[in-house]
Formats: sequence, structure tokens, C-alpha cells
Amino acid sequence: MSDCKRRRAKKPLNAKAVAQANQIQPNARNYSERKRWMDAYIAAGGAWECVDPAKKKVGSPVVPCNTIYQEIEGKILSVTWKSGIKVSKGKQLIKGPHWKKGENVNDDDDCSIRAAVYLINKSQKGNQDVDVQIEIKSLNISGNAKLTGSIGNLSIEGECKKTSTGIHNVTAKIKELPDSISWNKGDIQWGLEVPAINRTIIMKNRTRVEVFTILDTPGSFYKKGVWVEALRFLCNKKVNIINEKEVPEVFKKITEYCHTSHGLKYDTLSGESLYVSSKYGGALGGTFKLDNYIKASLKTVNCYDQAGAIQALSGALGIKAIWCFQCLQPKIFGFIKKTNLIGVGDCNNPFFKSNGSKEIVPDNDPERTSFSNHAFCKLESKIFDACAGPHLGTENAKQYLDSSVDYKETKRRNEIAGIASDILYQDIDKEVTGITKVV
Repeated sequence: MSDCKRRRAKKPLNAKAVAQANQIQPNARNYSERKRWMDAYIAAGGAWECVDPAKKKVGSPVVPCNTIYQEIEGKILSVTWKSGIKVSKGKQLIKGPHWKKGENVNDDDDCSIRAAVYLINKSQKGNQDVDVQIEIKSLNISGNAKLTGSIGNLSIEGECKKTSTGIHNVTAKIKELPDSISWNKGDIQWGLEVPAINRTIIMKNRTRVEVFTILDTPGSFYKKGVWVEALRFLCNKKVNIINEKEVPEVFKKITEYCHTSHGLKYDTLSGESLYVSSKYGGALGGTFKLDNYIKASLKTVNCYDQAGAIQALSGALGIKAIWCFQCLQPKIFGFIKKTNLIGVGDCNNPFFKSNGSKEIVPDNDPERTSFSNHAFCKLESKIFDACAGPHLGTENAKQYLDSSVDYKETKRRNEIAGIASDILYQDIDKEVTGITKVV
């Protein structure tokens, strides 16, 4: 290391090195703890300098003491995230402060019962404000100070205009919002850089936080704010959207997960919708049972349910997917080509349970069943289907139908299968509402 007996961190402090040192040595009450903190700070890349005092000259055993004693300590009283994005938990709107001294906001898995949401930097729509109230006790110290804190890829800074004893409100900011989806949770150790004493003090307490960054403003069907439960569900390792920044890729991952990994199965008896309700039976959208869907408490689904799931879940991240419906009578969606039907596997006979037939039957089998209609989603010009396929945004509407519908067999049976121009789209056709509310 070095023969230096007294080391000091150089200004400005390295925020990431401070955070790592705080994790290793949260307190600095004595020499050994201060030494361990500095060792960790330097090991994490923090710059330092040697400030060993010069040796006293022989003959000068007494040094006059004219130093004014200075002392300062501080603690956090409250933290309020000011993103402007409404957030709810347990279907109730979360209100600030998001952390307050004396109140336990801890939730399972290092989370908080008062989570917050910001928009990624790329959206250029949100703000970066954070209000922090602190209490300072000081002696012979004046001037301003800088409050700092960090967790994950978020660094927060704000000017404290006074360092006198008392309660002070600090209007801080997230220095730079991430440019991708993130989920930061746990405890923040705050510091106060005090120019009057040329050092940073560690605040006496930590604050529990949970902060998401998402792609854009959440869907309007989150009436009381975007659900923390939906964001946690999406950000876990199964769906794996952390660090994603491109909308089509995120929507693809959600669609693929809902089709392949959520443990649900198509209702091959009657094709009943259990998760979407409306006067049209869910065909054109309506109220979506998101809580039930996240828990997979209803084990069978149909295409309306799956279209609702990917629209509602992606809407939590600010993705604006369009509900699509095909087709109105007298046309039908058609007999389907062999596809991977959710929870069933390869299938060209979706209602085989209704007549005791098999998942795969010959094309002209009289017991072969068809889709009278079908719901799916569109993002930009590409089709996504979490019920059959799955279809993950590689096809336009015509290509999607050509790869899904057995037009030849449908015609042979004197039925008319819809074509791309027959599709009804949300926002174009008034009857098609898409998801209007989540419960």
C-alpha cells in the first residue's frame, strides 16, 4: 500500500467508491473503522492523498493551541421521490414521503412498501427531483454543504444551503437517469460534503428505497397509478427485462413469457375468457384481472386473456400496444395451421376437448375445429400473439395471417376466413377499446 500514516479522500468524492466502502464499513467511530473504510474506498477506485503532518523540530516541544473546535453530525428525516408518476400498491395510491424516520417501510426482498417510478432518460418527459429533509447538529460550522447518496445506477445530489443546527429541506436531483429499465432497491447510506471542514460526514441513518425506471408514461388503465406488483413481476429474472431500452424487444420478452413460461393453458373445451370482462365477453377488450393473472390463479385462458395480459403488463412500462380483433361474422378467423398453442403444444384443432378428438388431426378431418375469431396485439406495424405461436413482432398483419390461417381448408368447408383488411384495431374502430381498467 503506502507508508503514509494519514490518508484523505480527494475531492470530489467517487460516489460509487463511497457506496462500496459504506457497504463494507458503514460506521467510522474509531481509528480501525476509519482505516477499514478508507482501505475499501481506495480499493474501489477512490482517489486519495497523503496528509501526514510534518515532524516537529527538536526544541519546539510545545505548540500553541489556537484551533477552534468544530463538530457536525446529521441524520435523514424523510425522502420524497418527485417524479410525477403515480404509483400504487395493493390497489392504493402511494403518497409521499416515501421514507420517514420512525416509520417502517420495509417490504420483502429489500423492497419498500412505498416504491417510486421515474421515466428513463431517453423519454425526456420526466423530472429528476428528490426532496430530502435532514437534521443537522453542528458547532462552529457555517456555509453550505452537499448531500449525496447512491443506490444501484442512481446517484443523488442536492445542496444544503445551511449547516447550522436545525432541520433543513434539500431539493436534490438524480444526477442522471438510466437510459434503460432498472429496479433499484435496498438502503441508501447518505453523506454530507462539508466544505467548512473539508470532509464528508456519513449521515447517522440509512433509508429504505425502491425505485423503478420505465420506458414511458404508464397506460391510462392504471387508474390509481402503475402497480408496483406488475413492475416487480416484470423485473424479476423470469421475464428478464432489466437493462432493456428498446420497446419492441421488451414487448417481445413479455409476449414470449406469457405464452411459454407462465404456466397457463388454452381452454380447449370452449375457449372461455376468464381474465377479461366486457359486454362483448372480452373480445374487444375491457376490464382485465391483472392481480389474478400475475398470480396465475385461473389456469385456463383464451386469446382475449393473452392479448389483455401483454397489453396490461407492457402498459406498466409505458408501452402503447394496440388491441386487434379478427373477425366479424359472417367471416371467421379460420382453421389454424399447426401452431404452438399456449399450454398445449403443437395443435391445429384448438377445441379438441369439445369432441374428444386430438390436438393434431388431418386437415380434412370432420372433427377438426377452428377459431371463429381471435384477438392479438400490434406494436407499430408488427403483430404479437401470446396465445398461439408465439408471434413476436416479425410479421405484419398479412404475413401473420398467412402463417396462421389455413385458408385452403377454411374455404373447402364453405367458410370465409378474414384477411388483413378485416382486422379491427383499437383507436381506429370505436368498438375496440382494448384494456380499459385493471383490477
